[in-house]
Amino acid sequence: MLKYRQRVILFGVVSVGLIILYALNTITTLEIADLVGSVLIVSWIFMVVLIKTQNHTKALYYGVLGQIAYGIFRTHYFSDIYRERIETLFTGYEGFIGSGVAENGNGQFDFLLEQLQKMMIDYQMAIWTISMIFAVYIAALFLARRIPIKWQHHFLKLPYSVVYLFMAALLLAIVPGTRLFGLNSVMIMAAVLLIQGLAIVDFWCRKYLRRSRFVLLAAIILMFLNVFFAVMVSLLGLIDNWLDIRKINQI
Repeated sequence: MLKYRQRVILFGVVSVGLIILYALNTITTLEIADLVGSVLIVSWIFMVVLIKTQNHTKALYYGVLGQIAYGIFRTHYFSDIYRERIETLFTGYEGFIGSGVAENGNGQFDFLLEQLQKMMIDYQMAIWTISMIFAVYIAALFLARRIPIKWQHHFLKLPYSVVYLFMAALLLAIVPGTRLFGLNSVMIMAAVLLIQGLAIVDFWCRKYLRRSRFVLLAAIILMFLNVFFAVMVSLLGLIDNWLDIRKINQI
């Protein structure tokens, strides 16, 4: 694993590279913010916590919190840029397919595109944050196989504060003035609980099945193909946080 001085040099080189690319108009402010906030800072937090605590789950948890914080920041400061890009994308797509499809569909195709565009704009915070949370999760799984600090993934248990955050998100979703932000937050916290649910699946596979890795991989694939299954795994993670169904007492 990289030492502190090596990490400082690495992050410094990357930062200088980003400044040069921005000065040459190769990347925009949004790309720089994404790379710095969602990659450099979050990975820094993850590595610092991992080295200090020798605990992959704690490092993952703080990395996830970092992604959530940046997701809120990104939506607040760059939502207009994101909206403009989405609108440009859909306008270009409509021009590419031509008007014939829209006419043959009696306006249904245009309606579907409008709803999809609205969904991508309204739930931009959840879309970005969830994708980056799973990026951190997958990176943590690969890292755990290559460093001396080992991770018993099947014992992964997130702090109980996740439940409070989930409850707060539900309350925000109920209040009319914060409903959209609350719905985004509920989806994000459901994704966090989904990670613990996958750990429970891994635990049961190791306990009752020989080919646990194959079953876990199948569960992850099914999760992306079936929203109902993903919701059930998230609920499993929530229940485990309350009732400790695996009977473990560690984070």
